Amino acid sequence: MQILQHHKRKISGFTLIELLIVIVILGSVGTIVAIILINSLRTSSKTDILNVIKNNGDFALSQIAQHVRYSQSVTCQSLPASPQLTVNDFNGTQTVYSCSGSSLIDTIMNGTTTTTPTPETLLDTNSVAVVANSCNFICTQPTSTSNAFVQILFSLQTTNTGTLQEQTAPPQRFSTSVTLRNVSR
Repeated sequence: MQILQHHKRKISGFTLIELLIVIVILGSVGTIVAIILINSLRTSSKTDILNVIKNNGDFALSQIAQHVRYSQSVTCQSLPASPQLTVNDFNGTQTVYSCSGSSLIDTIMNGTTTTTPTPETLLDTNSVAVVANSCNFICTQPTSTSNAFVQILFSLQTTNTGTLQEQTAPPQRFSTSVTLRNVSR
């Protein structure tokens, strides 16, 4: 009878080695899962930052390009490039695009008003900024009978100055060339 009771105690539980092996396996799986989650969150954060930069740059570029494309005339330097572009509409409105500090500004001036125009930024200045000395406009007209075209160039970077790698992004370059369609000759 003693032999039977001793045998029942032996098979009723786990050994210390079995418990340690399970703990090591669960700890390893938990560590791998935590690393995967942390990396995906870091990647997501960096992607969000790059998307904000891209959306701001694309918006500013499309607004300027569309306005230039359907304008009556434009004024800027050819070479060297200028940080300012003046666009004249058919209705007498003049818009000046300029790089002011870390922002891209448009100032609309109507020839009939005497009020001081209020500059408006084309960017979300809380999240992006123009890289210093990267904003240029180049106007070119090969011949007096050909259509003028304007090159628009600028770089944007995030204004978040986080110390972690995933909170920063390299500056993104934006550029396009626009040909005026409504040229008055």
